[in-house]
Amino acid sequence: MSRSSVDTLPSEIKAWLDQQLSRNNFSNYDELTEQLNAKLEQYELELSISRSSLGRYGKKIKHRMQDMRKSAEIAKLMATAMGDDEDAMSQATVSLAQDTIFQMMIDIRDAMDEKDGTKVSPKQMSELARAVGNLARASLPVKKYAKQVREKAEAAADAVSKKLNKQGLTKSTVDDIKREILGIGRE
Repeated sequence: MSRSSVDTLPSEIKAWLDQQLSRNNFSNYDELTEQLNAKLEQYELELSISRSSLGRYGKKIKHRMQDMRKSAEIAKLMATAMGDDEDAMSQATVSLAQDTIFQMMIDIRDAMDEKDGTKVSPKQMSELARAVGNLARASLPVKKYAKQVREKAEAAADAVSKKLNKQGLTKSTVDDIKREILGIGRE
């Protein structure tokens, strides 16, 4: 993919820029462009960043920060809703990661469709393919465990149903209890 001139900045200056963008709430780009170019002169770098380049970079960083905040909020909500159920959290995390990779693939395809000279290196495609494979492998133990838990819950519900039938409860009542045990029909 094509790199922005901001991406070529030394890490120290880029860290300062990221902090300033956040501190300025991703606004006041004219002043920030002046400050950044003055800083580049101070470091005797023969590089000048345009306002539009800084604006594009700021927009990208802002979106990343928003996505990170959303992910953190989702993780907190999931933790609250699921309590200590680590397997549900793992499954949700894998699902979020799969969604992120899928979005990256769409972005790559869109960038290539624009025919703007954007190229995806074989290394980048290999890393993306490896990430998809790793996620697929990571989800297998979670699915296997979920299946085992479901089977145990069904076996327990069947055992309870048989005992309740022997005690004279109606089939409808037993079915309601079984659904409650299995968590079917809850909202």
